[in-house]
Amino acid sequence: MTNRPIIPISRTKLEWLLDGLSLLALAVPTINLFLVWGDLPAKVPIHFNAAGEADG
Repeated sequence: MTNRPIIPISRTKLEWLLDGLSLLALAVPTINLFLVWGDLPAKVPIHFNAAGEADG
């Protein structure tokens, strides 16, 4: 089992681009959360009735 060859597989430019976009897709919402954290209300409604009013 220790004599297995290690085969280097190089990434294409598309794979690098998609990796970068994936990281950006994770970073943007996280940064946005930190930016608006102070503006969030202390209590957040968790249930709404059929009229759209918060009731829970």
